[in-house]
Amino acid sequence: MPLSVFENSANIFNNRKRILVVLLGVLFLVVIILVVFVLSGQKKEARREGDMTETQNVCAASTVVSQGSAEIQITESGEWQTIEAGDIFAEGSVVRTSEDSYILILFNGEDLALINSSSEVRLSVCTENRTIVEIDKGSVFNKVASKQGGSGYSVTNGLNTITALGTEFLVDIPAANEILVMIFESRVLLEYPNIHQEVEADNKVRFNSVTNKYESSLLTDPEKDMKASFVKIIDEASEQIIKQAEQIEEAKQGGAILSRKLPSATSSAVGGSTDSSSSSDNSDTSQGDSASPQKTETVAPVQTATPAPTVFGRYSGNSVESIVNSLQMVKDDSTGDFVTPPSGAPPSGVYSYSPIDIDNIYMGIRDNRIYAKVSLAGVIPNSRQTIGSDTIQGLSWNLIFDTDGNVNNGCFGSEKALAFNISYHDDGQIWYNVYGWSACQGGTYDGVSPNLSGTFHTYSSGIGKNSAVVSFSLSEIGINIGESLNIQAWGEAESNLWHHYSFDETSWASWTASSI
Repeated sequence: MPLSVFENSANIFNNRKRILVVLLGVLFLVVIILVVFVLSGQKKEARREGDMTETQNVCAASTVVSQGSAEIQITESGEWQTIEAGDIFAEGSVVRTSEDSYILILFNGEDLALINSSSEVRLSVCTENRTIVEIDKGSVFNKVASKQGGSGYSVTNGLNTITALGTEFLVDIPAANEILVMIFESRVLLEYPNIHQEVEADNKVRFNSVTNKYESSLLTDPEKDMKASFVKIIDEASEQIIKQAEQIEEAKQGGAILSRKLPSATSSAVGGSTDSSSSSDNSDTSQGDSASPQKTETVAPVQTATPAPTVFGRYSGNSVESIVNSLQMVKDDSTGDFVTPPSGAPPSGVYSYSPIDIDNIYMGIRDNRIYAKVSLAGVIPNSRQTIGSDTIQGLSWNLIFDTDGNVNNGCFGSEKALAFNISYHDDGQIWYNVYGWSACQGGTYDGVSPNLSGTFHTYSSGIGKNSAVVSFSLSEIGINIGESLNIQAWGEAESNLWHHYSFDETSWASWTASSI
């Protein structure tokens, strides 16, 4: 039956209505997609900027050029993000490159690091006056500007630290436990627990931390030619380098990049203490009974007239106060209970020297790192001291761990050991050295190359403070959460005359490795 005019019109109207509804639905969906896209982009950018400006110190370092695939992992977020030209890095960020890739980074408008393919580095220290690039794998070519009185630019693999002295040099990790340094121009300072040596241009140095083998030889002609390919990349980026150097200088003057830090972290202390207070109940007095008669500091210490100190080594100025304040007390030791070790001490006994005198020991585990704090009876000097005829050259603290329940075997009764040292050099430099051994070999740690590296945390400890705080990778040490341990510690000061100018040793204490 034919439709009436009214029925036909109604159908047309209904069809148009359906089409309109569909179109409106599609339009609404498009709007939603656009809104989500814009907001996600804003969040990503905010997260990228926030990670590098609100949660960490921001480096005066930026990407000049990037070839291939290069990524950055910002420590606060843990996310890997693609690196773009002009990116400014946060202190602590990790940068990695894939095969056939590289990235050129400019530090403070004058120093350059060319991170080569299949490499991974961490910007462990990045301030206006100090740069430490920590290389985990691959290689880095470094072109460092000459500076009055030396350089504030170093590359480290945890055990070796190479400091530029106005230099072009390559640091390569050719294999596990090995580091290779090639010096193309000027010289570098090679720093290792048993080595402190300047190496001139046209030389290479290879070190194996397992065999403790140190080799030095001249660069071959093919090795010298390697420099040309690195310099070519830098020369081709000269315009970008100049432009970014100007931008960094403007940012410095405006305070837009440097010295941005979080407010101090706050939390209630579970087992920690403040550095300004000593224990009120020092119950451990057993060590004093066996000590030889001790000398006293009859001559007031004076600061040696050296150039203004520059701090080097393995340290981080970022705040870890929330962790430190949660550490568990492991040992409450008496102060003033110095002991004379079997060798290396003055004939009539060691001197009393409060900066190495252990008061308390705190331990704890957080984020797969084991943290240790040693509070001291005195303040760690911020420059080299001279006391009478003795010039204090280094302060050291050692923590040893008995893991088998028998303190009469192993190395000094232990199977693992951590060591941290502050050394004062003739040129005014101060070095933080943090290392350790995950296993006892041959009944002693002496003369055995350490296979662990850690970090000295200087936000509220170290020079000028009365405590030392360090951390190490828990998995590398080989300690498990819940494991029962016995811990002993000692502190020592070395002078130009005596290896053990002063010495303090605690008795054994028990601790169950615990998360905090």
